[in-house]
Amino acid sequence: MQSIAPSHLAWTQSAISYPSAIIAITGIIALGLNFCQSRRTNAQARAAIVAKCLERFMDDEDMKAVFYSIEYSTFDYNQKTFHSSTEERQLDKLLMHFSTAALAWQAGLLKTEDLQPLQYFVRRLLGDANVKKYMSFVVDWSSKCNLGEHPYNALSKMGSFLEK
Repeated sequence: MQSIAPSHLAWTQSAISYPSAIIAITGIIALGLNFCQSRRTNAQARAAIVAKCLERFMDDEDMKAVFYSIEYSTFDYNQKTFHSSTEERQLDKLLMHFSTAALAWQAGLLKTEDLQPLQYFVRRLLGDANVKKYMSFVVDWSSKCNLGEHPYNALSKMGSFLEK
């Protein structure tokens, strides 16, 4: 019976283990690259959501009109004349538009840092005393009608978070 020399045994073991190590290292590198690419793709998707939100806001004359009235302090919420007015429809459109972004943030689809480009507009909108009165009316009305939480609540939560 012929015995294998110790040097041949070590060489055989090395020859068997090198390919396994190379495969494992290649797998780890591929996994790392996949993770980095996934993070980049997610960040791009989140940026696209915010960019689309800003683009739609800037392209919509109704939303811009009511925002500028808030911006220049000419917006007035008078419960007797406001309801069913054009200005109410414009404000609802604007609030719902930013509420959509807030709902995406609340669901974890957007990170807080993704909201940075929206921050000025949301804070200006929610900081207006007359908008606060209107939102309070809408939330109270939804509650009285047992309609559940109004989407503006998500916007209020996001606005409060952005204030910090």
